[in-house]
Amino acid sequence: PLVAQLSSNAMQDRHWKTILALGPRPVEKTPSFTFADVLSLQLHLHADEVIEIVEVATKERKVEVRLSGIDNSWSSLVLQFTTFPDTDVSVLVPPEEIIETLEEHQLQLQTMIGMGRFVDYFRDEVMSWQKKLSMVETTIKLWVDVQKNWMSLEAIFLNSADIRSQLPDETRQFEGINGEFTTLMSEATSAPNVVLACTNEARTQILMELTTGLERCQKALNEYLDTKKNIFPRFYFVSDTALLDILSNGNNAPRIMRHLG
Repeated sequence: PLVAQLSSNAMQDRHWKTILALGPRPVEKTPSFTFADVLSLQLHLHADEVIEIVEVATKERKVEVRLSGIDNSWSSLVLQFTTFPDTDVSVLVPPEEIIETLEEHQLQLQTMIGMGRFVDYFRDEVMSWQKKLSMVETTIKLWVDVQKNWMSLEAIFLNSADIRSQLPDETRQFEGINGEFTTLMSEATSAPNVVLACTNEARTQILMELTTGLERCQKALNEYLDTKKNIFPRFYFVSDTALLDILSNGNNAPRIMRHLG
């Protein structure tokens, strides 16, 4: 039975090295290693140790297979892009598949960490993947938020003459943000692999800075809209998008009419 267990495909050289050390004399597992050599190890005297080594090898093999699956998945996963309407700027397609895979693999890695000594041989690799996927998660969340805010403000600050005249400082700031965002998206489309794109610390830092800048522009815009609502309270009953359209076309009656019952 012990010899049968030793035929397991999970047994690697490192496991055999431990097995060979149990014998009464030094033996090497060379291509000429035979059944007689196995018998000379007198493994029946160390049955418990042999069974434990085989168990470790089997559990380690499961970890190795899962890590290989994670590696293969992320080597082929890429970000998808589309062109934002009325511009030539590339934007992210909602990364639902990536997020689903991310959550699945994070759970697998957490399970591996909980396997105790069976994961010791691969612990560095498991921890490395945990760190990578944590960065991917953080960066994608930042990226999606930045893109959402940029998409909602792009037409307002770049195309609305009223806003540009009323908020000149924020308009200049948004123009700078727009330039950085456009450059970032252009670079990402040329190297779309998810891990490469989302574990770049410099890119993550840029996204954090863009988040802060966009929040400042949004805050100034909200304060501007609040002053208009205070002057004419009926503006409280329309959406900010509709209000911006009304304010941007104050001298264009036909454009305003669609907002009136």
